[in-house]
Amino acid sequence: MVQDIVFFITDTFREYLSDIEKLGAAIHFIQTYKKAGIPDKKREHHYQAERENNDQQ
Repeated sequence: MVQDIVFFITDTFREYLSDIEKLGAAIHFIQTYKKAGIPDKKREHHYQAERENNDQQ
């Protein structure tokens, strides 16, 4: 009985740590993506519209 409880707690904790690691990896990826200056589609569309607007003036 005690072993079952200990196993359940350690197993749950292991899954929790795995989720935290995945979240950390996702945050790191997003930060790297932004630092690299890779424009996402919405931002690129905005910049393109801004450039066209400046060209017309």
